Amino acid sequence: MTVLKYVPIILGCAAVNQLLEAVWFSERVFGRIWKKGLSVSDKEIVKRDHLQGIKLSVGVSLLSASLIGLFCYLQDVHTVWEGALVGLLSSAFIATAQAVNYVYEDRSAAFYWVISGYSLLSYTLMGLLIGWWS
Repeated sequence: MTVLKYVPIILGCAAVNQLLEAVWFSERVFGRIWKKGLSVSDKEIVKRDHLQGIKLSVGVSLLSASLIGLFCYLQDVHTVWEGALVGLLSSAFIATAQAVNYVYEDRSAAFYWVISGYSLLSYTLMGLLIGWWS
């Protein structure tokens, strides 16, 4: 199989990741904890350039999905569970690296788990979808 067969699922994974991000960081889920951890108010959030943030977020989602797709390709992933494991292990590197930063930045454990939990879930989900596609 060629790497090109992954293009549609990479685009799908990026779209799913954007949807998950919108839900995860919404006020009804973890948005309040996230804003508190950043020490920003609703007024400050409104002032931000949302279009710039969305562009960057979509680009990073595409890059993340591409990298997980590459890892799955290199590991010859053929099942949902193999793909999910690749995604989970990929996100575990992020979560462990972030832990040190959060300690030195004196951030709350709740904020750490919101950010790391999002990475763990989104990367695992993208790996699962790529495994399904394979």
